Amino acid sequence: MTSRGPLGTARITAALGGLTNFVDITIEQRIVGLGVTPNPLLLNTQLSAQLNVAVVDFEGNPVFLPSTASFSSSQPSIAQVGPTGVVTSPGVVTGSATITVQADTFVVL
Repeated sequence: MTSRGPLGTARITAALGGLTNFVDITIEQRIVGLGVTPNPLLLNTQLSAQLNVAVVDFEGNPVFLPSTASFSSSQPSIAQVGPTGVVTSPGVVTGSATITVQADTFVVL
């Protein structure tokens, strides 16, 4: 099932051969966007910076995620990222890396 209309409650009813049953659902917030700042992030070697993740609904309101975001780096020798979104340039190797952030089913590269 996909929510396409306004937020609120709805009752889904199924009927077959004289039997009927229903389920009530509530749509509280629908996530439509995931943002990460700072973007782009420029770091000198052996320094760190915190990534901030913002999730919004279709009206632009912030959404609280019950689960945390996950982070990964395409080049850990250039940029490492911890479970809380702290990005660290570990050594003297310079270059570019893509940090992937995933929250719920949304992914930002």
